Amino acid sequence: MGGMGKTTVAEAIFNKYHPSFEAKSFLQNMRERKLVDLQEQLLFDVVKLTKVEGSSVDDRRYEIKKRLPTRKVLVILDDICHADQLKALAIKRDSFGRGRRIVITTRNKHLVGIIEVGIRYVSLKQ
Repeated sequence: MGGMGKTTVAEAIFNKYHPSFEAKSFLQNMRERKLVDLQEQLLFDVVKLTKVEGSSVDDRRYEIKKRLPTRKVLVILDDICHADQLKALAIKRDSFGRGRRIVITTRNKHLVGIIEVGIRYVSLKQ
């Protein structure tokens, strides 16, 4: 359900904790954005990569897998709506380096189960 404050909570987490990480990315409004744009933003935010060889979603996913696994990153994924988004961003429980934190907000709680999250918070608005 929209309007429950998921983005507000995600922004508060990002603002409080981002100084503790060597790299960070806050991907907002994912429901409304193209996969390629999300991948490019993640690569730029975390490794300052502005150009990726090849132009497909798979080429960019390969770059994410290659460049991010050793980094201590904070990644906020706001408003995920499809499993394809997690796949395109190479998001799994063991993605990125040691000490990483991946925060996901979604209206579809089954998506959280796909990556076997460590902590799950579900808010039920009355």
